[in-house]
Amino acid sequence: MRRSFPRLNAVALAMGDVGYVEHFREADGRWSRYFPPDLPSQQVERWVSSLRPLDGATWLAQSRVPHLLLQNGLEDEAVPQHAAIKLHEAAPSNALHEWYDSGHRVSADAYFAQLQFFSRTLGLSQPTLQDEYGPYPTPAPTRSTSAPPSGAATP
Repeated sequence: MRRSFPRLNAVALAMGDVGYVEHFREADGRWSRYFPPDLPSQQVERWVSSLRPLDGATWLAQSRVPHLLLQNGLEDEAVPQHAAIKLHEAAPSNALHEWYDSGHRVSADAYFAQLQFFSRTLGLSQPTLQDEYGPYPTPAPTRSTSAPPSGAATP
């Protein structure tokens, strides 16, 4: 059953990935070192099948949100890059894609870009210089050229 949330007009997903299953896999499909190696295969299969319906690629591809912003860090220590790339690849064609020279913490530049995005898409007031550093007291790493990681497909 597909649900629609007609009141959602704009969504920003920052530092996300495609879901738990891919989050615990390496780019080549092997389980990462963070996945418990001693789980019985039947338990792993049940876990994977129970989480597949929550996979971000599934719901994101069906999204009807008119304005979507995806932001990820090129040096994210918490989100595997291949899982973030899969999320970007699953996004509908109207999505904006931004990659930052940062880790998992949303940088001030990414935060400011979110404010600009919501201002543009929802008709909110423009962010001001007071918003420049976001919720942080000092500047964070600067934004990249919004280029995806090397070798990543651009949806």
